[in-house]
Amino acid sequence: MDDFRFSLEDGQLMIQALEALRDMSPPEYLDRQFVGLERRIASAFPYLHTGEIKNICLGLEALLARNPMDWKVEQLHKRLQTLLDQPHNPISPE
Repeated sequence: MDDFRFSLEDGQLMIQALEALRDMSPPEYLDRQFVGLERRIASAFPYLHTGEIKNICLGLEALLARNPMDWKVEQLHKRLQTLLDQPHNPISPE
């Protein structure tokens, strides 16, 4: 889905998702990768790789486990899952 774009609010939710993963005490090397990805999202870096999208989805699932009624998190999770089903999936910021 080459025309996929995310808003500032989507970016903030992705950063929250990565923070949720960091709260799970990942190994140091993985924590550094999450911090780097957070910085890229915060600076509106235009592309995310499949593995990065999968990690964000895991973080969104953790947020949904805390608050299953969070509609915005649910919608972003669905959109990102749709991307994972596509053969080529870079994301561009809006």
